[in-house]
Amino acid sequence: MQNEWQCINVECDYKEYGKKGDKCPKCGKSFYKVNSTDSKMMFEIKDRNKSANSSRKNKFHPVIAIIIGYFIAGSISGFLRFLLNIPLSSEISAIFTIILGGFIATYISRTNKPMIGLYNGLLYSLGYLIGVIYILKTELTFYSVLILVLVFPISGLVGGYFAKVLRSRLDKKNEKNLQ
Repeated sequence: MQNEWQCINVECDYKEYGKKGDKCPKCGKSFYKVNSTDSKMMFEIKDRNKSANSSRKNKFHPVIAIIIGYFIAGSISGFLRFLLNIPLSSEISAIFTIILGGFIATYISRTNKPMIGLYNGLLYSLGYLIGVIYILKTELTFYSVLILVLVFPISGLVGGYFAKVLRSRLDKKNEKNLQ
């Protein structure tokens, strides 16, 4: 069994061998002595890590994902409320669109945390509050405050939770396919 020197940093995709005392030209870490079995295993781990990171790189920064989810939920809600003129169920349709917005924001975010959906719901609440006070110039009732403070953010959190569950299942399925 021949020993080789190679970079064992799993986040680095450098797959060449070096000499004792060399450093990896990509990540700058020292090479370590490995036998041929460990070397093959390390290359397989790096390949798996590279494919997992490639799917993560296609995702957006959480702030950008929240803004995208907000605009999608707001557009759908505005379409339902003003163009289709559905005043009776406007809060119910808003809740479903916030769930959808929280789902989208969490799903397209780099991080797979339901809190992204909660932030999306809070942003929607803030936009709704500004719209009610400054554009429509109406006062808030207890019912409106309850919806703004509790229902909308929790709806976004629910959508974020659904996205987290879906992404986790898809990641596990992809991981099984790689093995």
